[in-house]
Amino acid sequence: MLNAIVLKLIEIWRKYNPFDYTDIIDCIVASTKEIREEIYLSKQEIMQLHINVELLEDENERLTRLLTVVSDSIPDMMWAKSIDGVYLLANKALIDGLFCGLNPIGKTDLEMTAKLKSLYGDDKHTFGDVCLNSDNIVIETNADGKVFTEFGLVKGVELYLQVKKSVVLNNDGKIVMTVGTGRDITEEHKALMELSTSITCQSQLTCKTTIEGIINRYNI
Repeated sequence: MLNAIVLKLIEIWRKYNPFDYTDIIDCIVASTKEIREEIYLSKQEIMQLHINVELLEDENERLTRLLTVVSDSIPDMMWAKSIDGVYLLANKALIDGLFCGLNPIGKTDLEMTAKLKSLYGDDKHTFGDVCLNSDNIVIETNADGKVFTEFGLVKGVELYLQVKKSVVLNNDGKIVMTVGTGRDITEEHKALMELSTSITCQSQLTCKTTIEGIINRYNI
């Protein structure tokens, strides 16, 4: 195609320009060669970019699988959310223990709470009603490892969680997501409440102190 264009330009030039056109022809030929080289380089760059993207996708998929396996092996609940509160990561303990088997990826706590209330009833699922603002507290204070005790009903059963949340910053120091872990301390909490109202001897006081030490150790 380029050769045909060049030949046509030469033909036109010869017809209407009687003086020497050798330099013009050389310029056109040189330009044509440069254009061809640039097109070739562009194709090569596009091919290399495509290969790089595929490699990155493969690496991302591998890392995602690895992260899923590791997080699912942890008995504590574990998650990551976008700055808007959308779940980006949720391990098996969180899905089973808090969301009754529903995967929250791509959804917010409000959306999950509404779904669970519709399934089990407003009075049977109250977890999240009083603790949704803890994400905002972490973001506003730029917190790293801030601890909360969050509680409510899940399918009508009491659940107390010792929750630790942090923010994640990008290279510019801007908050891009929050991450957290949650440990089920329901039994420890119940035992502590019972002891707190019925301590009659030193052994019960010692037991209460021990349970408090266990709960506080979660805060580290």
